[in-house]
Amino acid sequence: MIAILLALGMLLALPGQEQKPQAPLLRFEPETLRIDRDASGYVQAMIPVYASGADTVRLTGVTGSCGCASASIQRAVATKDTPAKFYCAINAKHFKDSLNTVEYTITHSGANSPARYFVVVRCVQPSK
Repeated sequence: MIAILLALGMLLALPGQEQKPQAPLLRFEPETLRIDRDASGYVQAMIPVYASGADTVRLTGVTGSCGCASASIQRAVATKDTPAKFYCAINAKHFKDSLNTVEYTITHSGANSPARYFVVVRCVQPSK
């Protein structure tokens, strides 16, 4: 019986067979930002980003999907409890539809790089 257990233990410990720990993923709060543009036609927000595992994740870049979107990393390192942060700004003056989606691409040191983050801008017509 002991010989069988030892043999199984040796099979599980073969080189190349061990499980590698997975790099952490990013977690956004909220998962998607839904926001109204302000009276001047702009949207601004600070987005917290957490690491999903015990390790840290470093944000290395963030870009918007169109010329109307800009972003900058404000705090690069994320842990499970302390967020990294990026600031996003959207010039939504030219948006004609009632709902518009802007995508941000975030490069980082985690497993799911690059990650995507969506901002849904609601354009409410001013009441007359």
